[in-house]
Amino acid sequence: MNYKQKFRYTVLGAGIMLVGITIGQLITPDIKAQSDGVFDKITCREIEVVDKDGNRAIALFSDVDINRLIVYNPQGKQGIKLESGGWGNYVIVYETQDDEKEGVSLAGTSRENYVIVRNFRSTERAAAKLISTEDISSVEVLDKNGNPAAWLARLFPSHPHYDLEGANSIGVIDQTHGIITLPEK
Repeated sequence: MNYKQKFRYTVLGAGIMLVGITIGQLITPDIKAQSDGVFDKITCREIEVVDKDGNRAIALFSDVDINRLIVYNPQGKQGIKLESGGWGNYVIVYETQDDEKEGVSLAGTSRENYVIVRNFRSTERAAAKLISTEDISSVEVLDKNGNPAAWLARLFPSHPHYDLEGANSIGVIDQTHGIITLPEK
């Protein structure tokens, strides 16, 4: 085979390839994601978003009993968790350095709604708590063991202590004198 024959076969091959590409472009419709980058629906059980270094930044998943969205801080620890399951709905904000310590919790369950703010970087369980159930609405300051130290409470008729003096009260627990309440007037 001489140079002219090789050149003709090369031109013929290029021509056939060009015709194939042209026909493919005319017959095949555009894929929507290629044309505008928008999907109508994505169906999956888990999505993980990573940062530029490949570290987990956001996790979204659904399981049998729970749906959860977790946003991680730059150190790779849980920063914010949003979850919903059969028992209730929760938003938890963790302390910056420790994803085991909840800083703020917000919940709505079948039994209660509450907001809890815990001591910053403390091993104590002390906190401030705002809670509402079918029996009581209260604002409480908790001691280091997680027990009420001071409160503002409103009991409802379904509460077992509704008829007691001080049921709707402002109270302080004094370690020396016990409970001091300012009853409703």
